[in-house]
Amino acid sequence: MIRYFIKFWIFNIWAIFFTSPHVALADDNALCPAAQNLPQLTIDKIHDPAIPVIDEWQVFWGNMPLSDYQLAELAEHDVLIDRTRAEIKARGTWVYVGTVMASLGTAISSFGWILYGQDKQPQTVSLPMALGGIALGALGLITITEYVQTPLEPLTAPTPVHRLTRDEVRMLVSQINHRLYRDICKASLETRLPEESEK
Repeated sequence: MIRYFIKFWIFNIWAIFFTSPHVALADDNALCPAAQNLPQLTIDKIHDPAIPVIDEWQVFWGNMPLSDYQLAELAEHDVLIDRTRAEIKARGTWVYVGTVMASLGTAISSFGWILYGQDKQPQTVSLPMALGGIALGALGLITITEYVQTPLEPLTAPTPVHRLTRDEVRMLVSQINHRLYRDICKASLETRLPEESEK
């Protein structure tokens, strides 16, 4: 029991240290000189966003906000990339459905009002048809509006509503920062070795 308790706290301390948005992922002294001044990805609160947002936190690279899609692409995480692109792929279908609903609602409503004005059908038939057509048309317009705008959110920075959870974002930020530092240091070392050998 004590062993599991110790492992639990060790894991929590590791997670806090390596995923905190304001804690560097590596000691500056441990980094190669080429990577010491490299901006790192952080998770921070949005101040004065250019567009209305519901989630007040955002991933930044330096001062530049990154969208959920950009973050997943940088991490090369295929599952999360597909999740951030799922809505935009379905957008065309739902806009088409909304357009059909709006057109059909307009036609039904017009026919209902014609019947209501001619008084050839009972009002219990014509009036519900007219009002029902209006409701269907309004639902179609709402569907179009929603699916034109909402699927763009994962591709927008700052992101109004995140499609990735905070834990997933912490994981990706940690992976990307470590990979950037590793690649920069590796490239710097490969460049420096030939120069030193020539001397």
